Amino acid sequence: MPRRAAVRHALAAVLFGSLGHAHAETGGVSGVTADALAALPWPLVVGAAVTDTLTFAKIVQQDFQGCGQESRPDPRLNDLAVQMLRGFKLDRAAFTSVGLPVKAAGMVVVPKLSSWEKVRDSLANQCGNRVGYSRYGVAVQDGRAALVYARPAELDLGNRPAWNAELLRGLNEARRQGQRCGDRLYPPAPPLARDDALSRAATQQVTELPQYDFRGHINPVTGSTPPDRARAAGWPDPEVGETLAYDALTPAEAVRALLDSPSHCKIIMDSRWTRVGTDASNGTGRSVFATYWAQVYGR
Repeated sequence: MPRRAAVRHALAAVLFGSLGHAHAETGGVSGVTADALAALPWPLVVGAAVTDTLTFAKIVQQDFQGCGQESRPDPRLNDLAVQMLRGFKLDRAAFTSVGLPVKAAGMVVVPKLSSWEKVRDSLANQCGNRVGYSRYGVAVQDGRAALVYARPAELDLGNRPAWNAELLRGLNEARRQGQRCGDRLYPPAPPLARDDALSRAATQQVTELPQYDFRGHINPVTGSTPPDRARAAGWPDPEVGETLAYDALTPAEAVRALLDSPSHCKIIMDSRWTRVGTDASNGTGRSVFATYWAQVYGR
C-alpha cells in the first residue's frame, strides 16, 4: 500500500553561538493526556457509568498496565478513534494520514457503555492482544466507545550508514537548488561535508532524546547544549547549529519536514556551514516520538 510522504512532524531548530537562537515546534493537543489521566482517581466510584472520554481512557490505561504493558495516549489515535465511531474503516493509510505510520495496530469498539467495572472486564478479556503496543487513542460518543492502539513504525537500526548518506544527499540537494525559507530567498550554497566529530554529537543527541523523553536542544537532565555535545565529541568551534526532526521514517521525509519550517530551512541554507554530522534513532515505548533525527552543523 503506498504511503503518503507528508508526515505531521514536530521540529526543532537551534543555532548556538554569536548568531543567536531559532526554535520552532508543532504538536497536537488533546484533553486525554498523561497529566489528566494521572489526576483522575482510581479505582472509580463503585458502579459509576462511563460517559466521557477521559474516564474511558483511564480504564484503558489501567487495562494496559494490568497486562504488563506501558502505553501512552496519543492525540492522533484519538482522532482515528473518533473516525471509527463515525463508521470509517481504518487501514494503514489512515494512520499515516494523521502522521503516525504504524508497524501494527488494533481496534476495539465497545458498542454499549455501562458501569466502569463491566467496561474494564470486557477489555481485560482481550488483554493479550494489546501487549507490545505503546500508543493508544480513545473516543466516546452516543453511549459507545472506541479504542485504537498502535505500534509505531521504526527505522532499521542496521541501516544507519545508508540513512545518513541519503540524508546528506538531501541536504546538499536542497543547498544546490537554493530555497525560499519563509520570507527570505536563499541562493544556492556549497555542499556540506560529513564530519565525524559532528556526527558523534548528533548520535549523542538522538540517543538522549528518547532516553530522557524530551524535545529540543537542551537536555533537561544533564543540561548539555549543542556546543557542549560538539565540544565533547571533539569539535573545536563553539558556534554550531542544530536541527531536529521527529517521526520521519525516511531521510527524504526528514529533509522535507526541515525545509518546510523556515527556521530549519535557514540553518540548512546558511552558507557559512561547511561540515555536518547526522544520525537517527527510534523512540521507546515511553518516548513522545517514534523516531528522532539530528543534524549538527559547523564551520
